Amino acid sequence: MIEILSKKLLEYYDKNKRDLPWRNNPNPYRIWVSEIMLQQTRVSTVIPYYENFLHALPRVEDLARADEELLHKLWEGLGYYSRVRNMKKAAQQILEDHQGRLPESYEGLIQLQGIGPYTAGAIASIAFNKVVPAIDGNLLRIYSRLHCIEESIDLGKVKKEVFALVLEDISKDRPGDFNQALMDVGSSICLPKNPKCHICPIEEFCQAYKENRQRDFPLRKAKTIQKKENWTFIILEKRGKFLIQKRPPQGLLAGLWEFLPFSSHLKEKDVKILIEEKGYTLKTIKKLDSSQHVFSHKIWNMKAY
Repeated sequence: MIEILSKKLLEYYDKNKRDLPWRNNPNPYRIWVSEIMLQQTRVSTVIPYYENFLHALPRVEDLARADEELLHKLWEGLGYYSRVRNMKKAAQQILEDHQGRLPESYEGLIQLQGIGPYTAGAIASIAFNKVVPAIDGNLLRIYSRLHCIEESIDLGKVKKEVFALVLEDISKDRPGDFNQALMDVGSSICLPKNPKCHICPIEEFCQAYKENRQRDFPLRKAKTIQKKENWTFIILEKRGKFLIQKRPPQGLLAGLWEFLPFSSHLKEKDVKILIEEKGYTLKTIKKLDSSQHVFSHKIWNMKAY
């Protein structure tokens, strides 16, 4: 059965795999860049960023020596900027400890800054053909349905259980393609809310499908309520020039540039007082449209003048 599941997945992948730039030239550096960019970001969004990034920084050495401002510019719009800062640190580790080459083993890869179990598994299997699972949300969802796992996939013990199950099933000849086949099935067929079981290449192995319980899985922990914060940003302009400042090197949006922030909603009269206290003279004040920005753990409700 295990060999049949693997065979069915690989047949599906060979016929239907997505044409993605990192699959066309799967060297270790390119796979690494793509996997970091794909964390919490849609494939369609990543593609132009991936191509621009590799054009600017085609080698590990280029990334290790890149200026922080260039890295932020190349990443602008992708969010989660700590990803690219960690990539630079990892590139420096690779130069110092691995003669400029990414480690081939899962154990070596996971020692690099910013590389966790999933990314280490993806790089090891896709770039180096190592027999190791790459457990992401897609694989957890698929295996929770295949085996009707009655516990939350957010639990560490469940992730270990799924790792062991995938390790039993994974193709020993084509582990990277096996992992990517599961990623493709998870992103286009075994969907969170409305799975397309009628076109799934492995439905015959799915216990949830047999019991008509696909929508019962996966089980998840209750989501943490996002904290709401009120902010006012002041945009000071003089003769076409704007006053901006750099955020601290640690914490949320570390090292990025911003207009003057105040951690509450201010009225126009308060803005005038605060700005003049900073030594600026205002000729006019104009209230701009309010906006909202949603982070993974908090929501900013923003006013601007």
